[in-house]
Amino acid sequence: VTIGAVLAQAAQIDGLGAGMMEMAGLAQKGGAVTVHLRIANAPEDISAIRVATGECDALIGGELVVSASPQVLGLTQTGRTGGVVDSHEIVTGDFTRDTDFTIPSDRLELSLEARLKDRLQLFDATELAEALMGDSIYSNMMVLGAAWQRGLVPISHEALMQAIDLNGQAPERNKRAFETGRWVAHDPEAAHDMADTDKVVEKPRTLDDRIAYR
Repeated sequence: VTIGAVLAQAAQIDGLGAGMMEMAGLAQKGGAVTVHLRIANAPEDISAIRVATGECDALIGGELVVSASPQVLGLTQTGRTGGVVDSHEIVTGDFTRDTDFTIPSDRLELSLEARLKDRLQLFDATELAEALMGDSIYSNMMVLGAAWQRGLVPISHEALMQAIDLNGQAPERNKRAFETGRWVAHDPEAAHDMADTDKVVEKPRTLDDRIAYR
């Protein structure tokens, strides 16, 4: 939702028209959260905000399960849609009803690859955000940065930086996350190595250690 708001604000800064619709579902209970966002040369060019079947130009996926769901894949079209998706496995609400539940990550990734083909980039943004910034909350901004670097977001870099400032939530760290996402799009192999938890220095455990570390 925050990424959608930043994009809409940045589009307006660039003098474009933007329309956003949040579909938050039951997020607190593991439900899907999606945002439909349309960007046009002028507001009057937008007649409907909800993205229809096959009309999605850019899929910016904060996690794998929703991004590869039939509802979202149905909005995409081979050859038209480009996507950047966080491949990290996040526990869903199904786990509360089935303790043996596992996320079929391989099948979900295959579904995305089959639809988007070479216009898809998958990377573990959650692990990378924790490794480089100490907090997985910056993973979505990394995904946005990668999508922008791949040419999927028709908004200027300056406008996006202004929108992050206007959002007011840890702007400098969010800018750093955005730029990190750009780097991931440019050098995915180096990013994969950096996100490898076996290569990350173990975080301090005691309170004194944590204070000294910070």
